[in-house]
Amino acid sequence: MNDLITPLRRYADFRGRSDRAEFWSFMLFLAIGWLVFATIDQMLGFGHLDRSWQTYNWGMAGMADWNGGFLSVMFWLGMLIPTIAVAVRRLHDANHGGGWLLLFFVPVIGWLVLLIFYTQATWPVVNQWGPPRTL
Repeated sequence: MNDLITPLRRYADFRGRSDRAEFWSFMLFLAIGWLVFATIDQMLGFGHLDRSWQTYNWGMAGMADWNGGFLSVMFWLGMLIPTIAVAVRRLHDANHGGGWLLLFFVPVIGWLVLLIFYTQATWPVVNQWGPPRTL
């Protein structure tokens, strides 16, 4: 539970390190949070304002187009800074500089490189961003 709260407590802290548990727990929190808010948006009619429910594609292609509405956008805007901060700290924990986060803007290849970095084990010794987290 602490791994879910820590990124919010360290809202705009780009210094230090975040281990895999903290990073992936927060990513799961973001996914569930978006799903909850997007579902509420759909139930309240905030999502897909330009399309009729009678013609909505309920198959898998329709799910890919299910982007929510006002509440889910507000959720993402509120979580943008802590998401970037925890991503930078995760890169630090794997002994990579935060500048590597710019690979996010390189489709597919950049995303795969970042995924590899995010899944790397914690750098076991002190690096320029501090000591590894102890359990």
